[in-house]
Amino acid sequence: MFSYLSDDKLLCTMSEHKSSIVDCYTGKTITVLANPPGSNGYYKNHAVFNFTDDLVLNDGVLWDYRSSTRIHKFDKFNNFVSGVFTPSGIDIVINTEVWDMRTFKLLNTINYLDNCLLKYNHSQDVMYGLSHVKQEIRDQISPSYKHVLGPFESTFKTFAADSGYPSLGTYDVGKQIVDLNFCRRDRLLVTVESTNEDFTELWSGGSVVKLYLVGRSKASRDDDEDEEDEDDDDDEDDEDDDIDDGNSEFDDDDVSDEGTMSDDLNNASSNESMSHDDDEDEDDGDEDDEDDVDPRSNLNFSIMSDSDDDETQGRIVT
Repeated sequence: MFSYLSDDKLLCTMSEHKSSIVDCYTGKTITVLANPPGSNGYYKNHAVFNFTDDLVLNDGVLWDYRSSTRIHKFDKFNNFVSGVFTPSGIDIVINTEVWDMRTFKLLNTINYLDNCLLKYNHSQDVMYGLSHVKQEIRDQISPSYKHVLGPFESTFKTFAADSGYPSLGTYDVGKQIVDLNFCRRDRLLVTVESTNEDFTELWSGGSVVKLYLVGRSKASRDDDEDEEDEDDDDDEDDEDDDIDDGNSEFDDDDVSDEGTMSDDLNNASSNESMSHDDDEDEDDGDEDDEDDVDPRSNLNFSIMSDSDDDETQGRIVT
């Protein structure tokens, strides 16, 4: 992974125990963080920077990489997930356990985070979880791919990046997930999905890359498109009516006297003003209701293309 605050450092996970930091401009290794024998040895170790780029979590061990100092080794409660930092800067999540970096004490246990590789979006307000495949399936995977982060199940989970990490939803993409990421503005989410239904032969088949629109379901987009079409039809009808009115002939009897017309205009203006005030009151009420709703609770993912022909085809490079 790249460092957060700049793109000048690359953190590389080399094994269950070892990671290295490379200078992206010179290509030289800045430091190697190697845990001693007998360390945690997480099966899917994934070294990560904290959000200020001054600490590294590698194999459940906290490092100050600038001085190559080993700060603390967290207790091991699982054999698989090595953990991530949280945006708060004071917590670390390792599988289901939430640890306080200041005291190194266990703060909380969240069972539904079990066996998940966790990723934060760029806004750092939503956490995504990819569930590793079950142990019996992992045992059948070729040893050549034992240290690859994937494969994952066909669903990904979302959590609010708040205290307690409440669940927002679980989404099934229909195929085994190999990887997941998002754009800088968090409006688009991309997945790499395997076209091979056999987990044990995951890398022998092909894969598809799918792009999802974050925040709106496909049904809501279709409804908006229908409303736009209706609005266009109404505009065309209004234009036709205006043309007809311009070509019609009026009789003297059809035109009201000046005093009556003035009264009608004043009444219409008064009614419009009252209607406008009512609309503002209703809008204020709607805004108050919206303020009480966490927008993340309505998080949806709509695929940008429903056709296999429009999906980017490719093969996984390991």
